[in-house]
Amino acid sequence: MARVRTPRLGVICAGIALESYDWVLYALLVAYFAPVFFAGDLRRSLLFGFGVFAAGFVARPLGGVLLGRLADRRGRRIAMLVCVAGAGTAAYGMALTPGTAVIGPAAPVLVLVWRLLLGLSQGGELPVAQTYLYECAPPARTGLFTSMFYVFAAAGKLAASALAAVLVSVLGRQALLDGWWRLPFLLGGIAATAFFLLRLRLPDTRAARGSEPRPVRDRRALLGPMAVVAGLTVGVTSAYYLWTAAPTAYALTVLGLDDDGVLWAGVGATVVFALALPAFGLLGDRIGVRRTLFGGTLAMAAATIPLHLLLEHATPVTYWAVILIATVLLACLCATLPASMSALFPARHRALGQALPYGITVAVFGGTTPFFEQMTTTSDLVLPAYVVVLLLVSAWTNLASARRDHRARGSVAGNLPIVWSR
Repeated sequence: MARVRTPRLGVICAGIALESYDWVLYALLVAYFAPVFFAGDLRRSLLFGFGVFAAGFVARPLGGVLLGRLADRRGRRIAMLVCVAGAGTAAYGMALTPGTAVIGPAAPVLVLVWRLLLGLSQGGELPVAQTYLYECAPPARTGLFTSMFYVFAAAGKLAASALAAVLVSVLGRQALLDGWWRLPFLLGGIAATAFFLLRLRLPDTRAARGSEPRPVRDRRALLGPMAVVAGLTVGVTSAYYLWTAAPTAYALTVLGLDDDGVLWAGVGATVVFALALPAFGLLGDRIGVRRTLFGGTLAMAAATIPLHLLLEHATPVTYWAVILIATVLLACLCATLPASMSALFPARHRALGQALPYGITVAVFGGTTPFFEQMTTTSDLVLPAYVVVLLLVSAWTNLASARRDHRARGSVAGNLPIVWSR
């Protein structure tokens, strides 16, 4: 494989950060723009605003399927161009769409269209960019390279949070209500335009150039690896949303902890997450990404209920400790999952093979975890126990599929290395 150039990697990772920035920005600023597009009082407009936010999640699996198929048939580069073009269009749309007072009911409809478009784009960006990073990586560095996806996704989230905080601090809340909330979306659109032009110059990966369509029976052979992707993902996604979506609201509303301390804990956790990802990626390259994922899954399963019990009666210090421990364990899972999934498929089906089972599993199990959190009582261990069961399913899937691959000496992956060990 040809030597990977740093600028090429930078262009891919910048696009990943942009998609994450655009996705998070909506949730950060919805309180400021919801009254502009959705009728009623603030509570009602926020309800509609978050309903549109949820619609983006529905679009993500479809985006993964459509753009994953495009990547397998026409190449990774063209699919990534479509992803960044869609994200840029959605960002420009949010920045420039007039409010309900100007264009009436068309305003909320357009906001829904932009959110669905962003969901389609981000749903495709994840499997396609992961595939590109995997295929660009030197054979001994697939774990490190694919972990960069989540490193730069975290960077995009930090950039959106920092920009929103700076605008509130410098301009004040009223300025954002008066329309300055549009500026971050406009900047996202401008960045997308720049990244689109840069991605135009990207070469496709050698694996994508060499892949050819195969008969339907060849695709049927992929059902087993796709089931493995779903099994590996189910525990990771449920644990991820358990520890990233719920603790902040719980600490503020139930524990009554200080707002600044809780929010800074979230920022600190994001920084730790970004720093830990490449470390676990390198560990996976050294001992095997599937082996590292297996150990991380068992560690998270063992820690989930004790951490949840600590969270129920957390002080500011113990809250920081719980969040940081959970973040490090999540980093182990997220750093090694992409390479583990990519190695299951031949190049001609790699993007779609990941996209379909991953997107459906995240939507069904990851997206519903915060909802289940709201349905349980503060002292109820049903949800963490449920997540532990899903983590054990992932660990069993990992071990069982690795043993099967060892017996088959590669199975559907052909001559790809078995990543349980190196």
